[in-house]
Amino acid sequence: MSPALPRTAYARTDSTSSSDDPFGEPHHRHIAYDPANKHLFVANRAMNCVEVFSTASQSSIAQISVPGASSADLSADGSTVWVGTALEQIVAIDTPSLRVRNRYSLTGLTPVPNTIFSRPIEVLSLSNGKSMLRLRQPASSQALLALWDPVSNSLTNLTSAAPAVFQQGVGVIARTGDHSKVLAAANDSTGELALFDSAGNVVAGPLTLGAGLISIAAANSDGSRFAVLLAASGSTQLLLLDASLKQVGVYAPAVTHGLAFSVDGNRLYLSESSSGAPFVNVLDGHTAQLIGRVPDAAVQGVSSEIEEVDETQLLFGLSNRGVVFVDTATPTSLSSPAPAIAAAPSLIPSEGPLAGGTSVVLGGQNFTSPTQLKFGTQSASGVTVSGPAQIQASSPPTVTNSVVNVTAYFQSGWLAIAPDAFSYGPQILRILPNAGLNAGGDSLANLWLRFWQPSNQDHRQDRWRKRRGAKSGERYHYGCLHRT
Repeated sequence: MSPALPRTAYARTDSTSSSDDPFGEPHHRHIAYDPANKHLFVANRAMNCVEVFSTASQSSIAQISVPGASSADLSADGSTVWVGTALEQIVAIDTPSLRVRNRYSLTGLTPVPNTIFSRPIEVLSLSNGKSMLRLRQPASSQALLALWDPVSNSLTNLTSAAPAVFQQGVGVIARTGDHSKVLAAANDSTGELALFDSAGNVVAGPLTLGAGLISIAAANSDGSRFAVLLAASGSTQLLLLDASLKQVGVYAPAVTHGLAFSVDGNRLYLSESSSGAPFVNVLDGHTAQLIGRVPDAAVQGVSSEIEEVDETQLLFGLSNRGVVFVDTATPTSLSSPAPAIAAAPSLIPSEGPLAGGTSVVLGGQNFTSPTQLKFGTQSASGVTVSGPAQIQASSPPTVTNSVVNVTAYFQSGWLAIAPDAFSYGPQILRILPNAGLNAGGDSLANLWLRFWQPSNQDHRQDRWRKRRGAKSGERYHYGCLHRT
């Protein structure tokens, strides 16, 4: 097996799919990548914050309080991350300092009496300093496309620019990498779409791609290629479009969860799953021809929704209660069947001392030899595949108390991740609520700690179970948070 293991990884954020992708709402972006600072901003609506990760270490470096945070997008000059919310507010975050620069309250639009659109669920930053919004009703998933000027904090309804597209409101939208154009699709099965410039003018379309729902869309850096997923009559096609929205390529995917173009536009990535196997297909960004595939960082059977990519071909996306980093630098072919890790507790025992040396067994299926195993970033020793359903190893030493993912790398090219599978000593997992008054005095709901116990009588590493009641090796603490 090659010593250069893929950089694919997973980090828990405690987001939820019901908050990230509410029922009835079109798919939208949650992630913004800042190439200057190598930071990833992830809107976490369930936790009322924007999570910030270092893409170099793939670790969390900050949490910024943004109630109802639902989308994130980097400004054209890279100085600001614009955050859409499920409330009547848009938030500007300063990228160098990671501090909130401003919070803009919106009055909304009332295109017809007694119907207000005031929730900026998705904000796409444009080259002229304005933003294109998916502006939703407070009590309904229906939304319209609006142009927002932060200088005057004013909104312009763009429905009249393409009424054929917006009969049932706006569907999925996608911005070009140069921030000059936005592709907007219908929120129905007409297959209608139109291309807007940064002033809100239609520059291509409206036109229809054929009967069907456009469920996901992506755009390359200069607007010369767009990719849309069109579902109709029980089948799904990926259509590659040119600058005039004419079809130049087609690809028949499996079940698709996300789309993204590479920074240079030469590659198009699709996170897919087929027969339980999660993978990312790499296509030619100009023709939609298949180049190869890499394993997805699926967590407990949930495929990732890829949204962004950096200059090293590291993809970023949402997954099961967290964010994933998927290394696509070396696409290849992957044989079936794909290995899979068992449901929690997948690693037994799931706790051990910092000195390492704990003998563990990882359960799953379709395991093959040889295999490498990592606890966080450290390689395990004595790794032995004792059968297709079992891997034995010894935990490596570490210098800090932590709960780590366990990742198995197989010679076939597949990998499998067990999130938070092993605990080294006590660790604070989460404090709630995660926002409060400047004066302090807010009561905390929970402060979760995790302790290692030599008896290893309870090997439940799944934090979701832990929250339902105290188990062996766990303590709760209550107190007050004071912000100074």
